[in-house]
Amino acid sequence: FKARRVDLPLLKRRLLDITLWGLAALAVFVLLWPSMWVDPLGTLAQMLDETFGKVDAGHLVFFMGRPTLNPGPWFYPYVTAFRLTPVVAVGALLSALRFTIYDLRFTNNRRSSTPLLPYSLTFFLWYFVLFLLAFGLLSPKKQDRYLLPVFPALDILAAFGFWFLVSSFKFRVPGFLTRTSNPETQTPKPETRNQKLFFALLIAAQLVFVLPWHPYYLSYFNPLMGGLPRAVETTLVGWGEGMEQVAAYLNQKSNAESLYVASTPSQTFLPYFKGDGENFYTNDVAARSDYVIIYRAQQQRLAPSPEIVREYLSREPEHVVKIHGVPYAWIYPNRPLITRDVPEGYTLTNIGFGDLMRLAGYKWGSGG
Repeated sequence: FKARRVDLPLLKRRLLDITLWGLAALAVFVLLWPSMWVDPLGTLAQMLDETFGKVDAGHLVFFMGRPTLNPGPWFYPYVTAFRLTPVVAVGALLSALRFTIYDLRFTNNRRSSTPLLPYSLTFFLWYFVLFLLAFGLLSPKKQDRYLLPVFPALDILAAFGFWFLVSSFKFRVPGFLTRTSNPETQTPKPETRNQKLFFALLIAAQLVFVLPWHPYYLSYFNPLMGGLPRAVETTLVGWGEGMEQVAAYLNQKSNAESLYVASTPSQTFLPYFKGDGENFYTNDVAARSDYVIIYRAQQQRLAPSPEIVREYLSREPEHVVKIHGVPYAWIYPNRPLITRDVPEGYTLTNIGFGDLMRLAGYKWGSGG
């Protein structure tokens, strides 16, 4: 195959598109973040400091059956595929195959039966997806939410993949799709009733996979890879889904307003709860709570400590909240062992001894 010369007009148009989109993103970034109005340089400096200061620090996740601070290079490819629907997964695979087999074989033939535009967009989108995946591997701190931008790109690539499939399939099956031609380029225009029906069925299939998970879309995992039951065994599950059900259960208690509850993440629980509580980030929180909630992600990561999580899971829960049959939150009645109110004249304090231990207590007056 002969190498094709660089199409300068097309390249300039692509660079202009990227520039315009970048300027639009920058404008939104500045307009919607008041901190950039007051101290733009200081805000950017703090962003860079926070980013590069934490890039080498691990983040406790659950991967392949164990909690870990660095899940390794397979984390992002695995969880990205796990978050796709079968429709998007198949379409993206078709796009990748088409791109690999045909799009990389640049020729001088301008009368290709497939339009050039999807090819150029396919190249940029796959470059974006692969570059972001590779960039994410540089840091041990990994979460599936860090790569959210790849999913819209994969959706578009999946659409291209099915477009390529239909465009190729109609030449091999006469009558499946009636085609019209552009008199100048002889390029087929697949604008037929059957083609519209095909893509309507794809959209319907996508809805069939997604809508049953309403309102807990974050609990969706690719059924081709085992779905939610497999996900709880191999990757982190639970971003607060079902916590409003936990609150609704406890709100039925006659003394709900006076209850103090340990839960994680409490920010998805307390807005629905009549009582009070705090994040279950340290063991002492459980010691001053009336109820303790063990959430699925907490159970997977064994946080705040393996001992306390296993201790509660060994007990019989009062109630279990399930999503699609999978337990997400275990509710345990608890007897407080320490006061949650700071005595008058005292302030809360804690002393750390490196990574070995941390002592929590009260400080009295100014002398300690």
